[in-house]
Amino acid sequence: MIAGYAPAQPAAPAAATVPAESTKVTSLTQQVLLSLVRSVRNLRDECDVQCLAFLAGELDLLRKTPFCFSRRLSKDAPLPVSLVLRDTFDSMVSRKLLGWEGGNLCALVEPSSATPLRDLVGDGISWLGALLPGERQALAKATVQLDGTGGTLLSSRADSPIQRVVARMMGGNEAA
Repeated sequence: MIAGYAPAQPAAPAAATVPAESTKVTSLTQQVLLSLVRSVRNLRDECDVQCLAFLAGELDLLRKTPFCFSRRLSKDAPLPVSLVLRDTFDSMVSRKLLGWEGGNLCALVEPSSATPLRDLVGDGISWLGALLPGERQALAKATVQLDGTGGTLLSSRADSPIQRVVARMMGGNEAA
């Protein structure tokens, strides 16, 4: 005889029974990702999240950045990528901590950490949210190219090179 539920008790579908433990945001990477998603409302996909997290780290807008990004761009990797961020993103989507609403990525849970949002993400993050996803991608690519020349996004001499590279990537006529 096989032990199971009594015939009078209907079995609950697997999707409807999500253990309370699986909805907790516990790791620093999950807390930071949740904070970024809650701060920027127009994120479209993982690629957009990668660009946002990369730029936030470059601009010192992440107080504690757990993500390490590759800085080598190629045909196969046209944007900076963090494998830690990719795995955290995939995990949070599969656990239904993140999802989409109206085409934009959104947090489906409240932060479970006692760490306030402002302690993880700087006040200037909102201007990255004002950019369109394609603009964030172009700025991320330009930042990596600037890094290849020995400059940084925060240096005072970065304005002209960034403007040229972004204009070229966005289809402008200005030569780099």
